[in-house]
Amino acid sequence: DTMFDLAGQAREEISPDLPDYIMNKPSLRIALRKARQKGAKDDFWKEVIKKLDEQ
Repeated sequence: DTMFDLAGQAREEISPDLPDYIMNKPSLRIALRKARQKGAKDDFWKEVIKKLDEQ
């Protein structure tokens, strides 16, 4: 994951492993837009990650 993140940062683009996943998940796009509109902070995303880890 780190290498993908570094590649994306170097190109000033999203990490190259994510666009296909994002575009193939309509619910994810909706969630990301809602989070952006609501100003979701890093703590929110940390909770999302925690819930995913618990599954």
